[in-house]
Amino acid sequence: MIKISEIKKGYYDASEKLSDIVRQLDFAGIAIYWLIRVGKDTGNLTYTDFLRWPLALFIASLTFDLLQYFYKSVMLDLSNRYFYKKFKDENHEVHWSKKRNWPTDFFFYGKSILVIAAYVLLLKFMGQQLFLKS
Repeated sequence: MIKISEIKKGYYDASEKLSDIVRQLDFAGIAIYWLIRVGKDTGNLTYTDFLRWPLALFIASLTFDLLQYFYKSVMLDLSNRYFYKKFKDENHEVHWSKKRNWPTDFFFYGKSILVIAAYVLLLKFMGQQLFLKS
């Protein structure tokens, strides 16, 4: 048996780690784009306009990352101010609607999907360049 609180903690730990990994993959993908675009020794990879698609997805993923944390910060700050003003007690328990969190979830899952899509396109490009070139 497992406590619900342990499942919740596991989710928070995993989602924090996933956010870190997504961010690193976004920056790595942008670096790969830059190396292929301006590099001289690119391992037989030739820049094509197709690479703009993965680049756009990496940038969109980073934007979603920013929006996720921006929204969550603003929402928690406003909620904290509202509840503190109302109850004047930081330890007072309040009803917390999960509806407040849907934008955070949207941006979290969105950035993950965007980085996966970007790498699928990048791998497609690399496969065509390395294995299908004549």
